[in-house]
Amino acid sequence: MRAHSIRCPPCRTYPPQAVRMYALIVPASTPFVLLATVMGLSWWEDHVLPSPPAEPVETPAEAPLAPAAPAQLAELPRVDTALTREVARR
Repeated sequence: MRAHSIRCPPCRTYPPQAVRMYALIVPASTPFVLLATVMGLSWWEDHVLPSPPAEPVETPAEAPLAPAAPAQLAELPRVDTALTREVARR
């Protein structure tokens, strides 16, 4: 007897329904792929990246800049006041 030879299946074209089905899988799976990517990066950030130093970094000894006195806000004209040059200058 002859030995069984393994042959490739003959090349065939797929029906258009199958092509459309696979074309819909890509956009439908995109949110899940993105979610898995974000979760993987989050795990990598927590487990692989070095942790921040335990002691806080020293802050400079300079005092923060603070205004000497709070700014005075101009009084707003009343709603029923007509807009004149004198009112507009305030």
